[in-house]
Amino acid sequence: MGTKFKSLAFHLETLPDPRKVNGRRHVLLDILIIAVLAALCGIDFSEAFLAWVGGIREKIPEDAVALDGKTLRASLSRGKPPLHVVSA
Repeated sequence: MGTKFKSLAFHLETLPDPRKVNGRRHVLLDILIIAVLAALCGIDFSEAFLAWVGGIREKIPEDAVALDGKTLRASLSRGKPPLHVVSA
């Protein structure tokens, strides 16, 4: 009975934040606690997410094409430019 209880926050704050510094808009600990508590409450995010996506799809023209580009890591070699990938 002499064991001191440690909070969820105590354990979660030991996790490293894998995000880039300039991409951090919210504190990681806050995000993790919200996610854990939501899971404990039995929240189902898929219904809300699908409703949100459905609303966005109505606003996008049918002939719109999403493009995404990336530079491949470690593809730079001997003075040649890095490889770039574009997907649609």
